[in-house]
Amino acid sequence: MKRLIPLLLCICLILCLRPVTADAANIYSTTANSGIRQELCTSLEGTGAADYYTGSYSYDQLSELYGDQLLTELRTLLTQTHTKTTTYAQCKDLAVKTDCENGDGTTISLIYTSYSAIRSDYINDQTNGWNREHVWPKSQGGFSETDTPGCDLHHVRPSDSLVNSTRGNRLFGTVSNGKNANGAEYTGYALGGASTSGYFEPLDNVKGDVARICLYVYVRYGGEYSKCGKITNVFQSVDVLLDWCALDPVDTWEMGRNEVVAAIQGNRNVFIDYPELAWLLFDEQIPEDLVTPSGKAENQVCEHRETVIQGEYEATCTGKGYTGDTYCADCGEKMESGKKISALGHKNSDGDDTCDRCGGAVECGHGKTKLDGQLEPSCGTEGYSGDKVCVYCGNVLEQGQLIPATGEHGFGAWTVIEEAAADSTGLQQRACAACGATEEAVIPKLEPEPTAPQTQPTEPETEPTQSETQPGTEPDPSQPSLKPTEPTATEPEVQDDRDERTDYRWLVFTVIGVGAVTSVVIVLIQTKRKK
Repeated sequence: MKRLIPLLLCICLILCLRPVTADAANIYSTTANSGIRQELCTSLEGTGAADYYTGSYSYDQLSELYGDQLLTELRTLLTQTHTKTTTYAQCKDLAVKTDCENGDGTTISLIYTSYSAIRSDYINDQTNGWNREHVWPKSQGGFSETDTPGCDLHHVRPSDSLVNSTRGNRLFGTVSNGKNANGAEYTGYALGGASTSGYFEPLDNVKGDVARICLYVYVRYGGEYSKCGKITNVFQSVDVLLDWCALDPVDTWEMGRNEVVAAIQGNRNVFIDYPELAWLLFDEQIPEDLVTPSGKAENQVCEHRETVIQGEYEATCTGKGYTGDTYCADCGEKMESGKKISALGHKNSDGDDTCDRCGGAVECGHGKTKLDGQLEPSCGTEGYSGDKVCVYCGNVLEQGQLIPATGEHGFGAWTVIEEAAADSTGLQQRACAACGATEEAVIPKLEPEPTAPQTQPTEPETEPTQSETQPGTEPDPSQPSLKPTEPTATEPEVQDDRDERTDYRWLVFTVIGVGAVTSVVIVLIQTKRKK
């Protein structure tokens, strides 16, 4: 047993001294960029991404957000993990680590031209060498070289001095018939892109790099520097930025640089690790064929968040319409077929012979009518209710009806034809206003005007008294005579008609009495004869 212990120790020592495996060799260096230009990065294995994106900042959590929500989360992550701030001078000194090739720490890969320069080629006179490029121009970002975005290693890149000068502060965009941006003499005038008065377009193998750098600055500093908060301050459009990001996928050199910078200042460029988030940031659907280090975009089921209508056309008065088919704006898949729309038909709100929509001639709708040929009935003539006629086309829509004659003359006022007199009658006439029939009437003779009677003053009649003498008799000399009264100025007294009624009663009573006596006498005579 004691002999086996030394043997086991020797075996362990041999295993410890075993050469590093190929898998371990794939781990990116954090001291010098060990990546290779144009070598496609298809995995996050060997990077610090797994330890960086945890909890609510994991890709699964972040990919559930869109637009401003995602922007807020990413800005918090990149700001809180930015634990060390470098200086503008350090950006030059550290370029041999961040921008070297194959981890040798000697050559420096220049952005735009991809020329491998050496550290000693750095110059300050901006004529023949390399210098530092602010991919997001200072004038377009509102910061200086001493501000954090002006000396952020994720942002500041070594560049050919002449290409840097040609680019200036032009926006990144598509250039047509532009001028070549050639490098300095020591690079053999290497081509770095093309420019016009408004835009600078780098070579295709760099377009993804500049797009992801600008995305980083937009998220990291957009909350502090207002000019950095608008992507169109540095790019022609969001569409161009996303197109470039897809056109030039992340290579292992870009990922290697991300590792070295993260080791120096603490934060990572999230758009190098997960380019997919760029589309979500602007509420766009991630392309299914997008090549990314994480591979999250591959075989991704489109969520069809944005749709467009195609093939729609409006219905007309005589033609059918179509609502249009619904397509996904991101993947182009047809989501739903449209529906046919029936022809609208002519609209004729006022009832004339013109369509309100198209102005064409239409069958008259008889929207406005009137009564024509009305006639009021008279005593001997029938009337007519009138025909219902269209004002627009003149057609008779409904026949009227006869109205029976009233049968009663409407005579007017009497007109005197011949005046009446005291010894003759007159004549008057009136006519019917409707039919002209006439009617005559006799005017009676005039009565003579009564003459006023001549009256003499009379004495008031009074009942005779014992002292008055009855007419036709002599006064009784034995009776004393009365002194006649003198007439007064008062009106003669009128005899009360009660005296006249008294005389009539006496007459009636007398006649009745005589009749009764006669009847008694007759009865007695007849009785006597029977005996």
